[in-house]
Amino acid sequence: MTLDNILSKYTIISVSVSKILSVIYDIPKSCYNSYYSRILHYKLGFTNKQLFQRYIDLCDYNYDNVILLIRGVPDRILPPYIDELKVTTKHRDKRIISIARDQLYLYMYLTGLNLGRIFIYYKDTNTLELKDIIKYDSNKLRAIIEKFIKRYSKCIDALSHQ
Repeated sequence: MTLDNILSKYTIISVSVSKILSVIYDIPKSCYNSYYSRILHYKLGFTNKQLFQRYIDLCDYNYDNVILLIRGVPDRILPPYIDELKVTTKHRDKRIISIARDQLYLYMYLTGLNLGRIFIYYKDTNTLELKDIIKYDSNKLRAIIEKFIKRYSKCIDALSHQ
């Protein structure tokens, strides 16, 4: 049996890491990739362009024959670390750090690397800080996927019954 024959029995739903985060955290599209943020990423060396992708069979999440294809481009890869840079102000960093943490768990799953670092550039003080170093945790990834499925279930249901 070929891979095409096997995959033809499944519904494959492709989502980006940013889509998963926007669904979980209600992030408006306008908050992603501002010109200022893209320039800072470049100037600070967070310039990875390599796309990673990986499948998750959703049978463990009560969806038979549905596969989630997750795709994403981490900001920077310096093995053994995946680095995530967020640009914000001092009063908004707690939410941003939570989002970055979930983003790193997804990127660690995609790349197979087990360590992630969160860097915050505070535009109100023009400072860059290393805020956290995290280790991959499959339970955290599962919780992220469960939150996404719960909030995105109507779309998954509609796509899997076509």
